[in-house]
Amino acid sequence: GETFTDQIDLNDFFRAGHVHFLRHLSLVMRDAELNKKLARQEKAQLRQHELEEIAAQAHARRSRPESLEDLDKRRRSKVARLVD
Repeated sequence: GETFTDQIDLNDFFRAGHVHFLRHLSLVMRDAELNKKLARQEKAQLRQHELEEIAAQAHARRSRPESLEDLDKRRRSKVARLVD
């Protein structure tokens, strides 16, 4: 058994009365829209989580007790006092 795939237009078969759907088409479309909405929400949550991480990292950088430049200045001033 080889597999066979063919695309058919269900609209023609439905109009001719050869095909009957077990679910209303509106329910099928509703499910598709709900899946899209869920995907958008998950994407937004992921984006929000990433933004929160970036903000936390930026806050951590800003709240350091001293910057590297300040530490370097203090080191140089101590060395200068020792040399004097």
